[in-house]
Amino acid sequence: MSITLAEKIFLGITLTGFSGMAIWLGIALHFAHTKMDVMLAHLRNCPFVMNRALFHKTGVWGRLFVLGGIASVLMYPSIYLKDGGAVAGDLESFPAKLKRKTVILFRINLALLAYMFGAGGVAYLYI
Repeated sequence: MSITLAEKIFLGITLTGFSGMAIWLGIALHFAHTKMDVMLAHLRNCPFVMNRALFHKTGVWGRLFVLGGIASVLMYPSIYLKDGGAVAGDLESFPAKLKRKTVILFRINLALLAYMFGAGGVAYLYI
């Protein structure tokens, strides 16, 4: 049985998405391992982050869980400032370079997820 052109295209799209996710996961794990203490020190008054801070000692997935919480606070601060999950002083004192890297990492993750859902939707419709 041979592979059709549509299946080859879908295979290429899927492999691109999965390899992008694997690369992102490696970068996120390195980032979480090397910068977690600095990020937690700057956000020590934010209840949303501190409720999740204990998870960073539970292993790889705990560090990613805390990194996702920190990234969401940095990316959407107005939501967390309204309900008291973040403190404005902590967000203002957070280093700009570290904030930029964290937000970029979060946006790349969202783009990869959208890419994978889009590829799955196209595959569902046409294959």
